[in-house]
Amino acid sequence: MKSKLIPFFLIFFPLTGYSQISFENGFYTDNSGSRNELLIKNMDWDRNPTEIEVKTNESEEEEILSIQDVQSFGIYGASKYIRKEVSMELSENQVGSLSNTSEPQYENEVVFLNVLIEGAASLFMYSDGYQTNYFYKVANSGIQPLIYKKYKAPDDAKIRENTRYRQQLWNDLKCPSFEINRFENIRYRKSDLLRLFQQYNECHQEEFTNFEQQRKEGRDLFNISVRPGFNYSTLSIRNEFYDHRDAESSQSSFRIGLEAEFILPFNQNKWALVVEPTYQSYKVKEKVFMDNADIDYQSLEIPMGVRHYFFLNEQSNFLLTVR
Repeated sequence: MKSKLIPFFLIFFPLTGYSQISFENGFYTDNSGSRNELLIKNMDWDRNPTEIEVKTNESEEEEILSIQDVQSFGIYGASKYIRKEVSMELSENQVGSLSNTSEPQYENEVVFLNVLIEGAASLFMYSDGYQTNYFYKVANSGIQPLIYKKYKAPDDAKIRENTRYRQQLWNDLKCPSFEINRFENIRYRKSDLLRLFQQYNECHQEEFTNFEQQRKEGRDLFNISVRPGFNYSTLSIRNEFYDHRDAESSQSSFRIGLEAEFILPFNQNKWALVVEPTYQSYKVKEKVFMDNADIDYQSLEIPMGVRHYFFLNEQSNFLLTVR
């Protein structure tokens, strides 16, 4: 059976509440320590920036400030970054390029650290798009890297992990309700570390700010919608043994789909993964040559793809989906 599908979607240009990349209220501190209130272009960075775009008001021209000019900056209700010289672990993290030593290979670098939690115990993150490193600070101590590294054992080439960060956290984040197995099982992941640092500050009744939680509040990370449509299908049957014309039958039918959209947590909701399970059927009784044929065709398709939003203004956008 040949089937020509002509889907008609009820929603083609959805008007949603997604954010767009725009200038938002924020601040930065310069090298003299002066705090400046202004507008900062919120890129919702998936990798730590080395510069920011700012302007004093909506009518002014934008200006680029490099990391050499800025001690810290923040976008209210969204994020905060601080400039620090830290020991950065630079070992390759890809399986084919892992080193044979468990010791991290540190180099000092000046970077903008993403402040995830700020309080008596603070958590920071740095990502270059290839790997992510976490740092922490307790009370009046300096910022230290949480030590973690994948490596190949020199004797059997198996992939192993240096998880010394667990010992660091056990030594420095003490709370009566924390048991050692809590630290033995903690993963080198943002979700696990955020939960631990938040609970530590709560345990000691310390004021703290969870910037990651602020960033997620009000963000639409999952959408689901019905995708009905119509199909126009043509059935062709050919008898290879008799010289008869082909039997053909055409029919329109209704299809129903359900689209699930997963918004990726960076770049201001401009990227998403979509999956759209769709059910369709074709039923017909047809006289084929000298016999009657009952055709009952049903299918469930599950196309997947990537979607990119283009924002026209605060209320409207259009999208491109590649499946």
